[in-house]
Amino acid sequence: DSNSFFSGTNHGLFRCSSDTIVKVEQPSDLQLSRIVSLLRCDKRLYIGTANGLYVKEDTSWSEISLEPLNSYVTALACDHEKVVWIGTTNGLCRYYNNELEIVQ
Repeated sequence: DSNSFFSGTNHGLFRCSSDTIVKVEQPSDLQLSRIVSLLRCDKRLYIGTANGLYVKEDTSWSEISLEPLNSYVTALACDHEKVVWIGTTNGLCRYYNNELEIVQ
């Protein structure tokens, strides 16, 4: 909904609006304890953490493997072609059409 936004903390993911803050339920196997970056792109929410990259689309969750790069995500960006750029402590990659490409 356009009147709310997401916020990531060391305690998980929260959906915020002008009058409410609600913790977003997530599968117990996901490690969303230390969120360092968030990005909305093409109806998906990308969640960068100290433990990797996760995607929330509607009610489903998935993890994007960043191997062989370090899984600590430092930055996320989406360009005009809906390519997601992922900065990690060991390099840069891009994610498009469900494929990861290491750039540097």
